[in-house]
Amino acid sequence: MLPAQRNLLPCAALMLAVSCGQPGPIDPVRPPAEVSLGPLLQDTIDRYVAQVEAQPDSAAMHGRLALLYEANELTAEAAMCYANALALDPDEPVWNYRLGIAKVNLGELDEGTSRLLVACDEMGDSAAVFHRAGYLYLDAGDLEQALATFRIAVALASDTRAPLAEASVGETLVALDRSQEAIEPLEHALEVIPNLKPALYAYGLALRSLGRIDEAEKALNEGLGAGRALIPHESGSELTSLKLAYAERISFAAQLSSSGDTGRGIRTLRELLEYYPGDEVILSNLASIHLQLEDWESARQILTEVSESGSSQFGVWLNLATAEAGLGNLPEARKAIDRAVALAPGQARGHLTRAEICAKQRDLVAARESALEAVELEPEDAQAFLILAEANTRLGQPAEACAAFERVNALNAKFLPSRVSAASLYLSAGRFQDAERLVMEAEAIAPGHERVVQVRSRLEQLRRGAGR
Repeated sequence: MLPAQRNLLPCAALMLAVSCGQPGPIDPVRPPAEVSLGPLLQDTIDRYVAQVEAQPDSAAMHGRLALLYEANELTAEAAMCYANALALDPDEPVWNYRLGIAKVNLGELDEGTSRLLVACDEMGDSAAVFHRAGYLYLDAGDLEQALATFRIAVALASDTRAPLAEASVGETLVALDRSQEAIEPLEHALEVIPNLKPALYAYGLALRSLGRIDEAEKALNEGLGAGRALIPHESGSELTSLKLAYAERISFAAQLSSSGDTGRGIRTLRELLEYYPGDEVILSNLASIHLQLEDWESARQILTEVSESGSSQFGVWLNLATAEAGLGNLPEARKAIDRAVALAPGQARGHLTRAEICAKQRDLVAARESALEAVELEPEDAQAFLILAEANTRLGQPAEACAAFERVNALNAKFLPSRVSAASLYLSAGRFQDAERLVMEAEAIAPGHERVVQVRSRLEQLRRGAGR
């Protein structure tokens, strides 16, 4: 049985000054001098420490410093800061909750577990708290209690977060040999979040237990490498943005730009450049955001300077090729992409971009060669097969073109152009059955589309002619 009494928890606050039973100001926690930190992280720690020194009796300031340490895997320092915040404001349950997380991460399981279970009492309306607690029970081998706790998390969670806990419900039911019962919560989770790896993997295990082997293998492969996807608590909402190591800042900027916050992504990389001036990887990622915005000239200016210094980074030359192509400078784009492919011949993206540029230059033989390289490296790339199909069409290779169009169709069930184009080629070859099949698929996608109507009309005319 896991303990949950708060009065058994140790007081971990440091350097308390007691006056009339109340804690006084507490000095900020600093990392040991021998710890090597990146320049951006060191500057930020110095700034946060100075803020604590200005308000040493503020639990919020100590908690903010703790969050910075937690985000950057300075877990011992984070635990001490959370303990200080808890000592200054014992009525705020968030400090106990985050201290519990830190203690578990430090391997101090007894105290960490106790604190997190206390949080279930003190923060009883939080799906995040119960979801995390469910895994405490699961790891302790108490599967029934884990299941009950995960179900509480599902009931408390929003519609967008509930699938994370439903995946845990399914995982636990599978562990209890109740695979049939696990199917419903797992399918609901995957309906909302189709690529949720923990749900996919648990679903695969459930299907395999039920004898549905083919379906099971597909789900298991898609869920391979699944970790635990916990419902996030609002107290940790800044953790991602506070990751200040070099690689984490680049990753954070990419996340921002992919979510549409390109302005903040650019600012994040510009700030990082102040600490790593001229860094090729940062500059290439910065150019990528400008490419996303179709700001070809800004991207080209950034990348030209880097490339002229003799860069050997595949991404620099790939992005420069994309920028030059966007500006219509196809000869320069071709030079850049040829350099990129030479640097990384095993990168499918390079061959695909080269195929696109060659096609724009009407160098169809080169476009076909690069598309073939791309599909060899990435057999699920519909865009590469589409370029291959179009190049073969223009080169007068209808059989090869149709084969490539059919691969596009197989990879994209709702893509209209490949079906219409292949149907037209089949009609020219007198293959009416194949044409009919694709026309029917096209009509199911867009029955009134002009090209669909035209190819249907042509099919009927040719059939009438063949019947005379």
